[in-house]
Amino acid sequence: MSLNKKGFTLIESLFAFSIFTTVIILLVSLYVTNSKTNIKVNQEYETYQSKKQQIEYTLNLDEGIETCLKKALH
Repeated sequence: MSLNKKGFTLIESLFAFSIFTTVIILLVSLYVTNSKTNIKVNQEYETYQSKKQQIEYTLNLDEGIETCLKKALH
């Protein structure tokens, strides 16, 4: 009877270890996915900021201000 109980203990230990390794692998994969997504979002935000700056530089703000002032005075 004691040999049978030792077998169950071994099986339970191996089952617990497999659950533990599965959880560790899951956490590591989620961390890697989160890191990749964060890098991608930061790159897209930098691209957005640079395009926004290019658009703002192409606008001629002096002419826009003068036009608004002329319309406000008339």
